Amino acid sequence: MSKLRISHVTVQAVLVWDDGEELSPGPEVKPVTLPLSQVPHFAQVLPAEVAQVAEQLNAQPESDPK
Repeated sequence: MSKLRISHVTVQAVLVWDDGEELSPGPEVKPVTLPLSQVPHFAQVLPAEVAQVAEQLNAQPESDPK
C-alpha cells in the first residue's frame, strides 16, 4: 500500500499598507516553496522580514506607500 505524503508547501504572502483607516496593496512577493519541516521556521521569521522590507521602503525618499 502506498503512503500519501506532503512533498512541499507553497506559501504566498500578500502584503498591504495599513494607514489605520484603509488597506492599500503593498509590494508583491513571489511564492515560496518549502519542505513541510521548514514551514514553522518560515512562519516565525516572516514578520521580522516584512518589517525589514517596510523599513527599507519607507527610507526611500520617492517611496509613497499610499
